[in-house]
Amino acid sequence: MTIKLNHSIHQTHQDITSGEKSSGLKTLAQTVSAFAFSMAILTSGLTLSNDSYAAKQPLDRVAAQINNDIIMESEVIDRIDLVKVQILDSGRPLPPEHVLTQQVMDQLVVEELQLQMAQRAGIRISDQELNQSVANIAKKSGMTLEQFKGALEAEGTSYANAREQIKREMIVSRIRQNLVNRRIKITDQEVQAFLGSDEGKEKIAPEYKIAHITIPVSASASPEAVADAHKKAQAVIKFWRQKATSFETLAAKFPDYRSGTIGWAKIQNIPSLFAETISTMKKGELSDVIKSDIGYHVLKLEDKQGGDDFIIEKTHVRHILIKPNIIRDSSQAKQIADDLYQKLMDGADFANLARTHTDDTGSAVNGGDLGWMSGEELVPSFAKTMHNTKIDEISKPFESQFGWHILQVLERKSENMASQYQKAIAKNFIRKRKFQDELENWLQELKDEAYIDVKL
Repeated sequence: MTIKLNHSIHQTHQDITSGEKSSGLKTLAQTVSAFAFSMAILTSGLTLSNDSYAAKQPLDRVAAQINNDIIMESEVIDRIDLVKVQILDSGRPLPPEHVLTQQVMDQLVVEELQLQMAQRAGIRISDQELNQSVANIAKKSGMTLEQFKGALEAEGTSYANAREQIKREMIVSRIRQNLVNRRIKITDQEVQAFLGSDEGKEKIAPEYKIAHITIPVSASASPEAVADAHKKAQAVIKFWRQKATSFETLAAKFPDYRSGTIGWAKIQNIPSLFAETISTMKKGELSDVIKSDIGYHVLKLEDKQGGDDFIIEKTHVRHILIKPNIIRDSSQAKQIADDLYQKLMDGADFANLARTHTDDTGSAVNGGDLGWMSGEELVPSFAKTMHNTKIDEISKPFESQFGWHILQVLERKSENMASQYQKAIAKNFIRKRKFQDELENWLQELKDEAYIDVKL
């Protein structure tokens, strides 16, 4: 028979685990926001249904059959126990046992359906991706990887089980992003309506990054002291302009003055005394001296993003990629890249070498040409090398997570991407707003199309 379930995984999690956590030392699971629920269920012993994951051990009674897979009663009990700990830790009362059991059962069923769908879609998580995610979780918890492992063991969870559960969460997240986002349609009319709304205008309003120095003046200061403070403010401006120095160097030059930064704030969140001046300044510009009740101020607009002025620096670049593989390790790949670099230095044609040697099949046909790229689109090592390479210059071989690269910068330009930036913000906001409804629809379809036999 097919059982109609009442909750999606998202709803169930909110129903049975939401609420403020009590103060004091929490479990490691509760400190990791990105995988909060995943880590909370690490000790449940849940396993996956396909051969690439740990096989289930049917040592107890079957709680449910989901298509060709099963959920064991012990899995349900383990999850219930963990959810109870979360609820009690939050200070909330436990729901009736039959309600909690049903909610957990619903959750496990929906998880299993998504994992089965991911298996059919061929979704895999590489060891490199998993290692990076585990490292990020440890970092967000304020721990080294070794400390993270120790904390898991102290909570009774093996590191291997933790990695497996994180892998599950990554698979579920990926299948959701792939399939649910594909179902979401956003029209040009929706984008324009959002951009014209008060909410949209607030979202695309420019943000400012400001550095400031204050020369304090007390309310009881003599006219001479006030005039002296004003001269000091002018001296700050003169030094800042003439030396074109960094804010850190400036602050060190005038240690007796108050200095600080305001990082990425919209105009309504900037002190009103500064807001009008900042809104008329260009990136890198210094203000005139500004008088307030506490003294004199000098501002510098360090950076600006959003609004009608969203300048992106783009680089026309081409590259040759040599990847390590089953027949060569990283050092051997580097040796090949070094040999190609020497040929380029001896006058070989970059495009011809790229066509015949690069492991980037997407750009090989174009002689390694990647087109116009911004640093934000690229992995850090590639972006840094591209930024530091002059026009027509060829970089020495350098390594990224993909292998060994040689790049050549062909051109550079600045492009105002304000319109594209605003539309991207609008689409992202609309997509997030639609995602949960579409997720619920998709999960319900999965349940409607599945064979679900709950035996508890």
